[in-house]
Amino acid sequence: MARNAEKAMTALARFRQAQLEEGKVKERRPFLASECTELPKAEKWRRQIIGEISKKVAQIQNAYREAEAGGSPVWPGLQREFLDS
Repeated sequence: MARNAEKAMTALARFRQAQLEEGKVKERRPFLASECTELPKAEKWRRQIIGEISKKVAQIQNAYREAEAGGSPVWPGLQREFLDS
């Protein structure tokens, strides 16, 4: 019997092949903002970046609240004064 990882890879390969056949491959976000020349695409990438930043900020804030509430230290060795400033 095939291993789970092998099964997952074949499923992924089938999915990617179906995507390529449909022509609906996800477009990669440009590395530099100057590479984007169309306004709708630029707005799409901007929304995506803002969403990613918001998620990361929420993760940091939640980790800080956990540490503040007496949970396990999130950042070992990090000074308390640094967190409060």
